[in-house]
Amino acid sequence: LEASLACLDRGDWKPASEWAEQRLESPSLWLQLEPDRKHRWELVGACSNLAGLCQRSQRPLKDCSTLEDVVETYASSLHPVDRAHRLMEQLYDKLRFRPEYASFKGAVDKVRQGYYSWLDQLNRDYNRLCEQLGFLPPANLQQRQIYEQVVHPLVQQQKKTAFFLIDALRYEMAAE
Repeated sequence: LEASLACLDRGDWKPASEWAEQRLESPSLWLQLEPDRKHRWELVGACSNLAGLCQRSQRPLKDCSTLEDVVETYASSLHPVDRAHRLMEQLYDKLRFRPEYASFKGAVDKVRQGYYSWLDQLNRDYNRLCEQLGFLPPANLQQRQIYEQVVHPLVQQQKKTAFFLIDALRYEMAAE
């Protein structure tokens, strides 16, 4: 476990990922007897997963030429990065008042730094595209058009219609 944290501190996520996977997939007596140990290995796995996803998907919007391409790219391949970040933060937060919290701080901070750098580049690429194309997406991607495009035609047909607008639900959570 200490070696995994040292790897993550150095930005070397691959061995940490392999060790966490080995520990979590084995029928280890220690993980059964000590749920806290299992939780720590899950956090190592979550940290290395997020770091790996960010490293493997550098500049994911570079080939996008429309805002529709951006939406498709996020929906098809980028939302797992947001999910991995949420999972890592949730697992780390569970350690908040435990002695292990401090031992994970360096590793989690290193992974966060990589995630925030990845996110900054993603935002720069997105803003560059918006500067070229305009910041307002086509009507079919605008929330303000949903009623006119979808709900109103159903109401006009006098079909029973229920419309729920859940504005705060993150895409990656809905996909999960």
